[in-house]
Amino acid sequence: MNSTMKTNKYIVVLLAAVMVLSSCSNMLEKEPYGQLTEDLIDESAMAGLLAASYAGLNPHFFDDNNNAFAGPSTNWIFDVRSDDGLKGGGATSMEGNIHNLEVGIVNSDDYSVLFKWKNNYFVLARVNKALVALEGASGLANKDHIRGELLTLRAYYYFDLARIYRDGCLVLYTENENPSEKSNNATHEQVYAQIIADLEEAYQLMGSKRLAAGRFEKYTAAALLAKVYAQIANEPWAPANSWDKVIEYAEAVIGSGNYSLYPHFQDMSVIE
Repeated sequence: MNSTMKTNKYIVVLLAAVMVLSSCSNMLEKEPYGQLTEDLIDESAMAGLLAASYAGLNPHFFDDNNNAFAGPSTNWIFDVRSDDGLKGGGATSMEGNIHNLEVGIVNSDDYSVLFKWKNNYFVLARVNKALVALEGASGLANKDHIRGELLTLRAYYYFDLARIYRDGCLVLYTENENPSEKSNNATHEQVYAQIIADLEEAYQLMGSKRLAAGRFEKYTAAALLAKVYAQIANEPWAPANSWDKVIEYAEAVIGSGNYSLYPHFQDMSVIE
C-alpha cells in the first residue's frame, strides 16, 4: 500500500470517528423520552394530567372489567349490600357477582371486589404522577389551587378504599414514595391520617370558587372532611374532637353560600 492510499485510509477513519463522536454527543443531548420534564409542564400538559386524575370519578373508568360496577366513584359495592340499591335485571345468574354482594356473599374471586381495588389504585397512580409534575413545574397559574384539587382527589379515592377493604388490603403511598417498595400492610388508622392531612391541606390551598365547571373548590374538601370525621368518630384511634370537626366543616359548607338543598329529592337525578 503506497503512502497516498495510507493517507486516504487515515482520513476516512478520522472522519468516521468524528461522525461517531458527533452522533453520540447529539444522542446524549436529547431530552429524555417518556418523561415529563420541567420545560414540558405547561398549562396544557397540566390540564391533561389533571383531567386524567378526575377521570377516576367516571364509573366507566376501564373498558374491559365490568367497570360500571367497579369504578372508583361507583357505589354498587356499597349500595347493593344495603337497602339503597337493587341489582334488577334477569335472574341471579345475570351479573351474579353483584347478586352475591346483594345477599351478603363476598368471595375472593368476585371480580367486582378485585376491579374496585384495581381501578382506585390505577387512578391514584395518576394523581401522584400529576402531583410530581406540578411540583416541578414553574410559571403555572393557580398552582396552589390545582394542588388542592389533586389532594382532594387522592383523599377521595383512599376514602373509597378504606370504607371497603380491611387492614392488610390497603397500600398507602404518596407522590414522593415508590409504590414498588410498599406492601399492602397499611392500617385504617394510617390511611385515614393521610386522608385527613390531604383534605386539610387542600382546604387551605383552594379558593372558594371553582376554576372550571365540575372541578373542586375548598368546600368540596370541607364536605369530604365532615364525612371522613363522621366515618371514623367512634374508632378508638380517631381524634377526640372528631364530632366537633364534623360540625366545623359541615357548617363551613353550609355557610359558604355555594350550595343549597334541592326543593324536591327526586331532582338529584336530573342532569343540569
